[in-house]
Amino acid sequence: MAYVRKRRPIKHKLTFNDAALNFTFACNLACVGCDRASFIKPEHSPPMTKERLGRFFEEVKSTGLELKRMRIVGGEPTLHPDFFEMTKMCMEYSRGVGHRCNVRIFSNHHTQETRDILIEVKKRHPRLQMMGGHKRKRAVFPRATRYEYVSPLDAGMVCNDPCPNMGSRRKCGNGVDEVGYSLCPTAGPIDAILGLGARATTLKQMLDREFIDWQAREICGRCGNFMAYADDEFPELWDCNGTPVSKTYRDALVSSGFEVKKK
Repeated sequence: MAYVRKRRPIKHKLTFNDAALNFTFACNLACVGCDRASFIKPEHSPPMTKERLGRFFEEVKSTGLELKRMRIVGGEPTLHPDFFEMTKMCMEYSRGVGHRCNVRIFSNHHTQETRDILIEVKKRHPRLQMMGGHKRKRAVFPRATRYEYVSPLDAGMVCNDPCPNMGSRRKCGNGVDEVGYSLCPTAGPIDAILGLGARATTLKQMLDREFIDWQAREICGRCGNFMAYADDEFPELWDCNGTPVSKTYRDALVSSGFEVKKK
């Protein structure tokens, strides 16, 4: 029998003080099971622009919020052509709130070029924290054991509750990308692949419980993270660049021109 692990209804107070800034979904890797869907080439969503990042900070201020943490993520964020300038914008926000906002970069540190960029940005901003394998010459990426792109609906199961990764639960942060805002960084790619149109267009929407419940139904209800199935109930799977996907995602990917094979 299919069952749910650690997914529960939203009953706590909604907050938006932990932001995962998806600078770009482009990546110099194509890891199997990537939860940002960077195994899809070309990228499913446009990169964030400086103007979009600036509007985000304006919305934070006008909404009366104060960020406690910013995670600069991707894809591989150092591939963004405006990486240094946008990182500077993040650090300027942190400095403006008395450094009460922690800023971290999550990078795969995979190429020498990437490592050189990270060394330079650290010189410019000593308070910036490096995450994702910075103590090794290059990061280690184990094979994914979760199935974000295997929809519970394809197993005949309805589960609209978010997992522990949603931003208000202080796990992965709320997703922020060029298109909008979401409950977690993985929600943006799911919304993009399936064409749901469920990302918030304003920050205020992320504090509206009715909207958040709707976004959770639309996105979390199609996310396979923190789901488990009996072997005889596991949905039929296809393969997209090595990543397992179920029928819901296969249909959307094929209609968008991506190659998907039967596993």
